[in-house]
Amino acid sequence: METSIDVVTTDEETFAAATARLPTEIMHHILMIGAEERSCGKIFGARCMRLASWIRPWVAPVLYRDVDLWSEQQASSFLYAIESTGERHSLPLSSMVLTLAVKTIAFSAYETQHPQSRILPQTEAGNFTPAGTTSLTIMKILSVLTRAKDNIPLPLRHLSIPMVILATKRQPDSPLLTMPRSITITGVDGLIWNAYEWKNVTHIRLTSYNPMFQETKWFLRLPALTHFAFAFYYEIPLGLRIAEELTAASQVQYIVMLVYPPVQGGRGRTAARENSKALQRLDEPSLVVWEDTPQMVAKFEDENVDRFWRNVERIVHTQRKEKAEALNGA
Repeated sequence: METSIDVVTTDEETFAAATARLPTEIMHHILMIGAEERSCGKIFGARCMRLASWIRPWVAPVLYRDVDLWSEQQASSFLYAIESTGERHSLPLSSMVLTLAVKTIAFSAYETQHPQSRILPQTEAGNFTPAGTTSLTIMKILSVLTRAKDNIPLPLRHLSIPMVILATKRQPDSPLLTMPRSITITGVDGLIWNAYEWKNVTHIRLTSYNPMFQETKWFLRLPALTHFAFAFYYEIPLGLRIAEELTAASQVQYIVMLVYPPVQGGRGRTAARENSKALQRLDEPSLVVWEDTPQMVAKFEDENVDRFWRNVERIVHTQRKEKAEALNGA
């Protein structure tokens, strides 16, 4: 059976002859089905982009809507495309990117083995690789994607990025990078939060990082923050202080704490269960507490950020309803 992928050939004349017999609406429908296909839509879209210039306005927004960068080669090619599109095409590719996910980080043996290094590859779930992206290229990409044009912000809605890259020292004269409204930060490192502009951020998810108490107070000063999720490793006295500080803030409506053992071994597991119970006893409807079971970790690290926050919002709405009913019943 011939699929939409099979229809696309590298022979432009054959393609033009075949499409000339089809109405524009049908061609658009066929191309969109192929570009949206889950397993090979990206390949299909890339081939279409090379066949005819009139296809670009249809296919490019689908092809560049969600960008995953797995290597420095991919990152460099993507940077070239978004920097040069204004010169070669009338349709800026940078205006089409809605989500950007940086999947890997490059490292040298010295960086990860030096005793003074704060880079911890074991906390990055294997994302460190010699062929991974570099902070220099990623910073250049972010400067393009977050640069407002004619006072109109670009449409980047979500960024998923390793903390190691954000923690990289930048030149003093580098322009301040404005974070998109939603950001997921993976891994751990020493990040200077004030090195970036966070005024538009409403959703923050820290998949591996446990913010300290003073950092929590800094997050609460962000004017737009409404959703906050983070990993929790500390002993419970400090954990309760952080949870109470967050739940007392009226602007933060949805909070997720994934409770990990504070130490390894059986004692750590027992402590994690006790910590979860202590947090749940706060009886705060806006607070979602999960233990680090494989199922909960998978939910917490869900690559589909919209699905993750929808799930959290459903849980919080249920908890609020249950608490309201309990108060009314009393």
